Amino acid sequence: MTLTNCVTKAIPVELSSRGYERQLCVDFSSNVVKVMKDHHAKYGIEWRLMDVRNMQGVEDSSVDVAFDKGTLDAMIHGSPWTPPQEVKDNTSAYLREVRLIISFPPSLRSCCLFQLYLYYDTSLLLPLCWTGLLTATTIL
Repeated sequence: MTLTNCVTKAIPVELSSRGYERQLCVDFSSNVVKVMKDHHAKYGIEWRLMDVRNMQGVEDSSVDVAFDKGTLDAMIHGSPWTPPQEVKDNTSAYLREVRLIISFPPSLRSCCLFQLYLYYDTSLLLPLCWTGLLTATTIL
């Protein structure tokens, strides 16, 4: 399982207590990664400094579940109906990376189990859905 934007320890630690043993948590902040490694070493969770738009070091098709709590939210700004090009570029790069690391048989590569928790009204994601990048995404 890969979790992005690991500012909070609650989710990976809770998942660990429920038996999820192989977790990779990534964040772009070296301070966050250091603090999480230092404070939660006993849980066996792997913490990595990483840009989610370029997840070098995570093997393709090596992740069963990707879990986003706030990463996509942080990338979205401006008009929800005509997002700036920067938003389109960043969100597209992120979602492509997630699609690459998710492990599915080749016949299902256009699908992925990617759990998103967003603070936005899901209708605001329509411009991104039109690009085909969120068509298989569960949005809660």
